[in-house]
Amino acid sequence: MTTRVSGRRAAARKHKKRVLAFGVFDRIHAGHCFFLRAARAFGEELFVAVARDRNVSRLKKKRPRDSERIRLRNVRRDPTVSGAFLGDKKDGDYAVLRKIKSDVICVGYDQTLLRSDILRKMKAGVIPRIPIIRIRAYRPKKFHTSFLSK
Repeated sequence: MTTRVSGRRAAARKHKKRVLAFGVFDRIHAGHCFFLRAARAFGEELFVAVARDRNVSRLKKKRPRDSERIRLRNVRRDPTVSGAFLGDKKDGDYAVLRKIKSDVICVGYDQTLLRSDILRKMKAGVIPRIPIIRIRAYRPKKFHTSFLSK
């Protein structure tokens, strides 16, 4: 017995809900792992944009301990991650949103400026409107990073 499914329903079944997360991920620790697992729970595929060294230095006023290539490699090793890549060369461009076509964006509890910038660009029509979910802190007194929180 064969069941026919309309084209629209078949296409909907093939589409996996994509989550996009942003971060520095310098010296991966339990807080990062918590963040990645929590973000992955919002979809079937998790893609991660790892901040470039130049952008981290500008925003944090210090260089990350690990290079962008090492940080990227470490994120790719996480079993919850479907794909990881370096973020945009031009900070705030968000070309990654057009590339990944994510259904949801996850940001860390301390990524206030990133969240505000994305919302501002969505409102202006520069980037598509996508729900943004802020992931709660995991033991923030021990694992806090200040990236984009000032």
